[in-house]
This record gives sequence, C-alpha cells and structure tokens, in this order.
Amino acid sequence: MFDLSQSLPDFADDICFPKANDVLRYRAIDMAEFEQTRAEVENGTFRYRIREVEFEPAALLADPDAVNRELLEVLYR
Repeated sequence: MFDLSQSLPDFADDICFPKANDVLRYRAIDMAEFEQTRAEVENGTFRYRIREVEFEPAALLADPDAVNRELLEVLYR
C-alpha cells in the first residue's frame, strides 16, 4: 500500500494508500487471484476497489452487522 514511484493510478495524489479515514476490507484470496493481481501491479493496470460512502459511527455501534452488510453492498455493486 505504498508506491514511491506513484506509477499506479491509485497513487497519483499520494505515495500512501489508504487515507486516514478509509474503511478497509481484507479478504482471503487464492493463488490464481494473487498471480493475477501481481501481474496487474507489474503492468501498471491494478486498481483498488474504491467506493465513497457516508459513515456514521453511531449506526455502527447500534447495529454493526447491518452496517457491515450495507458497506459490502456498496463495495460490490
């Protein structure tokens, strides 16, 4: 999540990704997806899946499962 050369599109404005207020989702991947992602990084076409959302901490505290479902729906539509 660091590109000193800023050669990838998601690093055009900054050498570090993500920003301080970003919400991240880590997930397991298999070797085939790893190799595909590595190839995209090496040829400069890799893009992070980024979506803008309004995040309300109070909603997360009230119903974390519902907020997680909503975030995943926005991320993967």
